[in-house]
Amino acid sequence: MGSTIPGKTVGTLAAMAVLCSASLAADVKMDISANRTSLYLGESVVLTIKVSGMDSPPPPDVSAITNATVKLIGSRSANYSSIIVVNGQVKRDSFTGRIFAYDTKPLSAGRFVAGPIRLVVDGRNIEQAGPVVEVTGVEKQPWAILSIASSRDSVLVDEPFEITLTLALKRLKAPYADHDPLDPGDPPALNAPFLDSTPIDGLTMPNVDALVDRYRVGGRSAGVTINDRPAPQDMFDPETFFGRRRAKYIPERRAADRDGQAYFEYAMKFTYIPEQEGSYTFGPAEFKGKIVIDSDTEAPLVGKMIFAVGAARTVQVVPPPEDGRPVSYIGALGTNLQVDASLDTQTCNVGDPLKLTLSLSGGVRLENIYPPRLRLQPELGRNFRINEDSFDTVTQDNRKQYIYTVRPTRAGTYEFPPVEVSFYDTKDRCYRTLKSRPLPIRANETFSVQGSNIIYMATNRTDREAQAMEGDSLVVGPLNVDPAGAVPSPLGPRPWHAVLIVLGPALYAAVRISQHVRRNIPRMADAERRRHAARRATRLLREARQRAAVDVPGAHRLICEALKEYLGQRFGVPSSGLTPADARALLTERTESQALAAEFGDILERSFNAAFSQAAGDTAAAQDSEAAVQILEKIEQACRAEEKEWSS
Repeated sequence: MGSTIPGKTVGTLAAMAVLCSASLAADVKMDISANRTSLYLGESVVLTIKVSGMDSPPPPDVSAITNATVKLIGSRSANYSSIIVVNGQVKRDSFTGRIFAYDTKPLSAGRFVAGPIRLVVDGRNIEQAGPVVEVTGVEKQPWAILSIASSRDSVLVDEPFEITLTLALKRLKAPYADHDPLDPGDPPALNAPFLDSTPIDGLTMPNVDALVDRYRVGGRSAGVTINDRPAPQDMFDPETFFGRRRAKYIPERRAADRDGQAYFEYAMKFTYIPEQEGSYTFGPAEFKGKIVIDSDTEAPLVGKMIFAVGAARTVQVVPPPEDGRPVSYIGALGTNLQVDASLDTQTCNVGDPLKLTLSLSGGVRLENIYPPRLRLQPELGRNFRINEDSFDTVTQDNRKQYIYTVRPTRAGTYEFPPVEVSFYDTKDRCYRTLKSRPLPIRANETFSVQGSNIIYMATNRTDREAQAMEGDSLVVGPLNVDPAGAVPSPLGPRPWHAVLIVLGPALYAAVRISQHVRRNIPRMADAERRRHAARRATRLLREARQRAAVDVPGAHRLICEALKEYLGQRFGVPSSGLTPADARALLTERTESQALAAEFGDILERSFNAAFSQAAGDTAAAQDSEAAVQILEKIEQACRAEEKEWSS
């Protein structure tokens, strides 16, 4: 005979279900973050959406993100629980949620809003605006192309990956096709955050300084500056001694073809090993400065200012897949795991506390593993009561131990079952489960203590022992005093006190003198550099006039170097990036003579263009060097007149 449930009861159950569902939805929260706040057009930003309060929430709705391509990188569980015992007080902390990661690439420059993002849980609509990212556009040009590449976009902990920075420069036409299209006297700048040795949390870093320094070249070779690294100090060169001259580098070069055009590719490669899960962004990289290109006019080569950006790359360090993950997984990644278990005794009574020591070692990273959850293995709790709320952890060089308290629940001779421990094999890309050896144990019945068993207040003492302790008397130890008495000590000053009194003022005077000299060294060095700037430049110009007979481009390069170094040393400005326009403006301001500034700038510009051409003859180089010497003399006269007027 069937039974029916009253309608009132059904309505009550339905109302309770709705209330429970509403309570669950109210506890669900969504947090959105971006790994970058600004980027260049063509780069991606990683949106991380953390949904808390649900173990398996639905994927967030990102369809409202327009003017961008959005791709789901993956999702992973963020559940965790921890138990901390302090002075007998148990503190529990737990979190339930899931993390979604999206690769988002804006399609236009400007202010980009990554949202709104919505999440629907049991009919409740959760919505957030999303982070704001500034996107900067970059003018496209064919002469310099900068790129950052990663060997893998997604890796596991301890899985190495490579980051390669490549600069592609368009090759010159014959007869200069084998020359680097760079001006030795005016190197462009290459900048990227990962080209410094600054540590990155969560990654094992390569020796960046050593890798970059092997590409360093001499002062008259073509190259680029990297992150404003200073040139090695030279006590005879004030520019390097005070860190004003930048070192030049030329990475490994190879010829390449891109869209039917010939390029030289200069590449640097770095290897990283992740230690923690997360997102790691490399870049962006910037290239700016003057390069040499083929001219459309009669002059074969010209210099052109270029700005190029290499889009940043993000590498995701992810956990192993959730599909097929056993409950005995402890977060270990590697190629080999060894597990062993032991008990502190094999014979005990029912209910006695036993120490179970679980030892883990092998080819895995011990920092990332967490304690095995023994309660999830039913076989372990069949004859034992396991306390997971309190355990000890011992970490050694290549081993980690977890010490639990277990209590046998029945008498007899039996075994503590094998403990299962699983890890993810990074070589074969699968989960592997190991078992510890079974541990034999003999548990005896527990005896009840009756009143007749109590023989004294302390159960581990006899009556005779207690009476003996009560009869003991307190014995005072003897006090020994030396008959010679105390050792006398003089009260007046010691001889070394006088030495300190004499040396104190002398040491103070020496310190003050050294401070005065150290403060005035930069000022004296600057004055010395300005005083000898014209002499050094004249020496290089005369050397250029002699070289013009055998090496015309080399002579013009010396003229460029002499004129730039003169301006830098005479007026205290960076000389490597000076252009003819900069030189004209600087001299017009300092000498108040536009004619001198125009002549100086014309020679500098003519020498730069001729340095890459054989069209100019010996006479042109010799005439330019001689004219430059006369211009320097006029500039010195104008500067001395201005300094004299200022001092008066």
